[in-house]
Amino acid sequence: MNKFLVLIIVLFLPFATAAAQDGTEEFSDDTDEMGLESILEMKIVTATQKEQTAAEAPAIISVLTAEQIQELGITTLYEALDYLPGILVTETFFGYTMVNMRGMLQTNYNNKVLLLINGHPMRETINGSFHLEIVPIQAIERIEVIRGPGSALYGTNAFAGVINIITKTGPNQEKFTAQFGAGSFETMEAAATYGQKTERLDYFVALSTRNDKGYLFNVEKDEKNLAGDIDYENDITNAWASLTFKNLTISAAYFDQKKEKFGITPVISYSGPSNYQGAFLDALWQHQLNDEFNLKARLRYDTIDREFLLGDFPYPGFMDHEDADTLMIAKGKLFGSEIQLDYSPHSRFSLLSGVVYEHYNSDPYLFKFKDDKTVHPFSPYYNSQNANDLSIFSQGLIFFAEKSHFVLGFRYNNNSDSGTSIVPRAGVVYNILNNTFIKALYAEAYRSPDFFEKNVETYNVLYGKKDLKPERVKSFDLALDTTIRQKTNFNMDLFYLTTDELVTRVPTSDPDTTGENSAEYINLGGQNIWGVEVALITPVGKKARLFFNYSLCQGENKETEIDEGDQEIEKDLVFIAEHTANAGVSWKPAAWLSISPNFQYVSERGEVDPYFLAHLVVMMPLHKNIAVSLIGRNLTDEDYSYPEYVRQVIDEIPGGPGRSFFVRAHISF
Repeated sequence: MNKFLVLIIVLFLPFATAAAQDGTEEFSDDTDEMGLESILEMKIVTATQKEQTAAEAPAIISVLTAEQIQELGITTLYEALDYLPGILVTETFFGYTMVNMRGMLQTNYNNKVLLLINGHPMRETINGSFHLEIVPIQAIERIEVIRGPGSALYGTNAFAGVINIITKTGPNQEKFTAQFGAGSFETMEAAATYGQKTERLDYFVALSTRNDKGYLFNVEKDEKNLAGDIDYENDITNAWASLTFKNLTISAAYFDQKKEKFGITPVISYSGPSNYQGAFLDALWQHQLNDEFNLKARLRYDTIDREFLLGDFPYPGFMDHEDADTLMIAKGKLFGSEIQLDYSPHSRFSLLSGVVYEHYNSDPYLFKFKDDKTVHPFSPYYNSQNANDLSIFSQGLIFFAEKSHFVLGFRYNNNSDSGTSIVPRAGVVYNILNNTFIKALYAEAYRSPDFFEKNVETYNVLYGKKDLKPERVKSFDLALDTTIRQKTNFNMDLFYLTTDELVTRVPTSDPDTTGENSAEYINLGGQNIWGVEVALITPVGKKARLFFNYSLCQGENKETEIDEGDQEIEKDLVFIAEHTANAGVSWKPAAWLSISPNFQYVSERGEVDPYFLAHLVVMMPLHKNIAVSLIGRNLTDEDYSYPEYVRQVIDEIPGGPGRSFFVRAHISF
């Protein structure tokens, strides 16, 4: 498989190099329509909240546009992110899809990466996790992804990186669109969008629903040494709406998801549906006070409700319940407010400062017997939890001549549960040639422990600790970003990061009291991780473009033993993939046909074998307002798995589906 990966690189790179060096090989109007130049020249906002191209922004940033998402034939935003360098998506037994960046693995929840929707932080208060399902894919204009710490600008959870979803608005979507699809696993989908701009306001709405009966999630061995199948169903309905009137923008989102999961632990008898319902409301007001000052104020509200079926927990007949099916019920709310002032006295200097206040609330986190709704004695916690979070941040951008600029920033945070954190960021971007930039970046980040990690007490599963400290990370980047002949973009990043006080699950010190396979949260010493990320996008001939990226990631634990040597931890980070690669071609041989093959490779992780996935998307415009896509995923029917690194009792979690096909129709008028 390693030789096969090298072969792909060898086959692809000559095409890219030849196209980059041949100035006579102009990219045709067909490929311009596919958005190559617009991708390279696109202005992004996540790095500094100032409009800059990705090349000149003081951050390691990747962008996925709506057109690229369509070309990849993906059905979820998790699949889209999996194509970016430094990112690896996995599944856990608890039903969450994890977005892991640069080897900093999530546990059971997406709380080491921060999700923004047009700058609005969206996360659960109970465990800090985000849900990409909250936004219909059809509502997305682009996705900006920062790899590396972002707490100085965005606060907690911007630990390994930041994902900012930029949605469409009335001005760029003044038409009605509809999408219908069907495919393997009895999958059916439908979506619609509409936007309009008038003299007084603009608005945009999107609705989407997807019913997926599910592939067989084949379990060869669970924690009880049993085998079986789980019907991995995943049904999602979501909606998005935004309205802008003068200086005020109001946005709202809602999603409802039903997803089968392995269990509260990797035990087949604990499998069952997970139900999530979430929503947010955002009010953003912006006002230009004068030529130098711009004021921004934001109010936001988030809520997530969860109900999981845990199966016969902990065993059939427990507490004289003939049917011991148990429901897990959790509800959380977050209220946030923010004021920002941007001072730009001239083009060579700007200062952004702000204050953010957040209030977190979690209802009692209960297990209930399904038959009579009585409270289960193993419930995680029985009382409501509340916390307040106050941050002050400031960031300066300083431009020197036309060749370089600096960013300097910091954030002071005080959390009523976790105490005080102060994190800085600094960086310099130097334009050594017209389209060639060198970046040297340093940043720190923190993640405040959440209610679940502090308060959970579930026998034979997990125990929290009240005195957990915030996690810390320091990161160094040295990057090159160059564009050749305004057509080919190449970037390479060398990174090193070190973490401390990682909140980690380890076996409890008293299994006789807490349960044989129980774990507890502690602050562990941390990890050192280093690597390189390479990405290329280039024309190939006159009617195609190629993308390729490769990531090398290695690391080690700072501590190899805990509890005075009673428990040992491996030195190497065995559950991260040392090598990952993605490649694809978008080819328009004719005006009525677009062909886009793409490939993904992930090397071994612990006892889990490497895998190589091949996908193909064929798009055919049948009319100026109608197009059809034919999508084939995992065409070689690869059987792949994910490492079970959370409890580490079994080696692996079964991976995604085998070969699947899908047809999708796009209509607009």
